[in-house]
Amino acid sequence: MNTVDMPSPEHSVVGAYTPGSVHHQVGTDSKGAHILIVDDDPDTQTIVSVLIHMIGWETKSASNGASALDQVAAECPALIMLDLMMPGMSGFEVLKHLKANPQTRNIPVIVISALGKDKRLLRLGVSKVIAKGEMTINTLREAIAEVLDTPHTET
Repeated sequence: MNTVDMPSPEHSVVGAYTPGSVHHQVGTDSKGAHILIVDDDPDTQTIVSVLIHMIGWETKSASNGASALDQVAAECPALIMLDLMMPGMSGFEVLKHLKANPQTRNIPVIVISALGKDKRLLRLGVSKVIAKGEMTINTLREAIAEVLDTPHTET
């Protein structure tokens, strides 16, 4: 079994982005060089961020829907990883706002949710759904590659 050493809170990769430090993932366009992780659970944010960094992407994180929309307005990400069940503005509401705005409607969204793979989400404009219980580095790598149409080479 492979294990991932998690960073200590003072060395967390969540929110570790600094201007000028983003590098483009091979095969991406200039639209966004980072993946935005939207989840109210800090442990899930950290795990997803570490896995995405292992794949080769920079990340930013938002702990609620309003913060996610603010971050998207400030800097368009290449992709949004979105939890559905959050207090305040749910992931469903975030998705509704993103898809209603001509400037954000084409940002791909991968839902990572405890609700599982609900096919109705695809009709709402979600690019892919990953059940939290099925999330591994390989499922993330394959989903990101599929959604962004980039090669998903092993690391």
